[in-house]
Amino acid sequence: MPRQNPFHKEQILKGIMTLLILKLLSQNPMHGYSLQTEISSIIKRDLPQGTIYVLLKSLERRGLITIYETQAERDKKIYTITQNGVSFLEGHREPLSIARDIMDELIAYINTLDKT
Repeated sequence: MPRQNPFHKEQILKGIMTLLILKLLSQNPMHGYSLQTEISSIIKRDLPQGTIYVLLKSLERRGLITIYETQAERDKKIYTITQNGVSFLEGHREPLSIARDIMDELIAYINTLDKT
């Protein structure tokens, strides 16, 4: 069976990446390249080109982040989390806990398949 690119599983990863972006922005406003670098470091994989900007645009449309441009850094866009974004992130505490338990169970089972 050919190895699949983990980023093709967009539905699951899009939601998780959205929450990760909000977490990072709740700690510090950042520009897109810094977010991409930080996320790549956390997940130990490079993100496909442009992935982060699609997610950021979606978060902005939903009112979860705001964007401002700074003249000091050659017109770079800085992304910040809104109060709605903080509430959205906080609202995922229980679903993430449940998802973690389910993922642990699934990974343990999938690992047994490798041994057959």
